[in-house]
Amino acid sequence: VKQFQEGKLVIGTNNTLKMLKKSKLGMVYITTSTPEETKSQISGVEVKKLKMTATELGKMIGKNFPIAVCGVRK
Repeated sequence: VKQFQEGKLVIGTNNTLKMLKKSKLGMVYITTSTPEETKSQISGVEVKKLKMTATELGKMIGKNFPIAVCGVRK
């Protein structure tokens, strides 16, 4: 993930939603395991649906925990 290497990635549902409310994100990635309640809170930004689970995304980013949502800073 190029954005992660550039330090532009915002990890986690709470952090992503906070940054989204401040209009600081250009894109949001969601996984197949993102809850519908969370998806309904994401608006006004491009959303990329990843074909992987939160656990798989966490591993891909190099974390030992699931990540259902992450955002990319503008």
